[in-house]
Amino acid sequence: MLTSTKKYIYKIIAILVIVILVDKLSGTILNKLYQSCKTGICYQENYIMRKTNQDVLFFGSSRAAYHYNSKIIKDTLNMSVYNSGREGTGIYYHYGVLLSTIKRYTPKVIVLDLDYRDIYECEGLFGLDILKEQAPFYEKVSPEFDSLLVLSSGMKQKIKLQSNLYKYNSKFFRILTGNLVSKSDNNLGFRGIEGNYNENIKPLEFKLKIDNNKIKTINKFIKKTKSKNIKLIIAISPYYIKMPKNLFYPLEQIANTNKIKIISHIQDSIFITNKNMFNDTFHLNLKGANIYSSIFASDLKNELIK
Repeated sequence: MLTSTKKYIYKIIAILVIVILVDKLSGTILNKLYQSCKTGICYQENYIMRKTNQDVLFFGSSRAAYHYNSKIIKDTLNMSVYNSGREGTGIYYHYGVLLSTIKRYTPKVIVLDLDYRDIYECEGLFGLDILKEQAPFYEKVSPEFDSLLVLSSGMKQKIKLQSNLYKYNSKFFRILTGNLVSKSDNNLGFRGIEGNYNENIKPLEFKLKIDNNKIKTINKFIKKTKSKNIKLIIAISPYYIKMPKNLFYPLEQIANTNKIKIISHIQDSIFITNKNMFNDTFHLNLKGANIYSSIFASDLKNELIK
């Protein structure tokens, strides 16, 4: 006859087995649903991590996603182009995308659109927390990619990432809507936004303190592209903000040291004097993005033929 202690132990073991089986089964189902998304953020994530095969890729936050019209740039360069920009992300996320990309193939050109929040300390999604968005790809890319994903909290995060439910727990609604709504990506990743900004231009109000970990990650990004002979261009697209002098000086130092070209239109008069080109202080609207894309495409073409 089993003692009460043994019964208790067997119950605990049974519960653990059930939890593990549920987690494994749910992970299999969620992964299939995630990969079958036809639209939305999950579709975009899955595409840029697993399916891009274009000659030219654009990386960056929403400022990349909203600013670079892939079709305009494709027609100018006569090369295949995809905009892999993702809203609310920073250099850590971009580096994860790079690691996943070069695991599959080697693009000819990568344009990395950087925001000042990719250089300086700040709260929010430009930090390490955004890496949780790439959790579904843990143990599916490379050991370096896995190490990147656990930077935020080390062993604690590594343990969490063993759970399939944890990998997808912030994506349930997105996975659902991504499978229910069918919409093809006719814009090659570009997601222009409508609307005009109605406020007057204001100075940047931000406490500037260089984030050394972000600087290291930018350098790793550059080193990785060089190791694959990928032509890397760093881009700084327009803001509707009065910027402090030398705001991007740390980035310029990195570029000069590594002989990387920066194409900057941060405060071009065609944009900075016309708020109707913007949706808000950080983002061009569709009209502004199309004009900027034409200008940038010409710049990029000239750079590539040198």
